[in-house]
Amino acid sequence: MRIPEDSLVKASADWSDAENAIWQRLNQQIAVQFADDDAWGSLKTHGLVIANTTAE
Repeated sequence: MRIPEDSLVKASADWSDAENAIWQRLNQQIAVQFADDDAWGSLKTHGLVIANTTAE
């Protein structure tokens, strides 16, 4: 999956391979969540999913 140019967080040149993989995975997860359900009322649930994915 290609990360959009307008992504709010840019990958840093000094990130490790693991940090880049996490960043890529989170961007993909966010895109999937919004594609499935972009309602305002779902933002809290989306945030919790992203927090859980980050912790994995």
